[in-house]
Amino acid sequence: MAFQDLDKPGRVTAAAPTISLGRSGRDNEQTYLSLNAGAMRAFGDPVAIRLAWDPVDALLAVIICPPDDPRAYKLTAKTGRVSVTQIVRQLGLDVTDTRRFQARPHGRTGLVIDLSDVPTASTYRRVAA
Repeated sequence: MAFQDLDKPGRVTAAAPTISLGRSGRDNEQTYLSLNAGAMRAFGDPVAIRLAWDPVDALLAVIICPPDDPRAYKLTAKTGRVSVTQIVRQLGLDVTDTRRFQARPHGRTGLVIDLSDVPTASTYRRVAA
């Protein structure tokens, strides 16, 4: 037998802002969006966010907002997580596995992730929100 050494995969450090989309809960029925520590720091530990969708380029913007904004998703203080089950269905995204996305700045109060390589559950995805 000939063994080959395997390189250790690189880790995303907590300093780099990342946003994860994935399922959890009983029977994986809830879809969550999670901000890592780097994203929370980039936002200044926000209480709430709102989401904006670019249907042409399949970009999702996560923007800090006041908790009383009617579009606000209130973040859990400990994990920086919100349930986005309905919005993911509306956009037609197939989030069966948890995926982490590198986030890039969007203005002074937001981060953007590229979801163009996320499988679609339907052809409904590229519709204006």
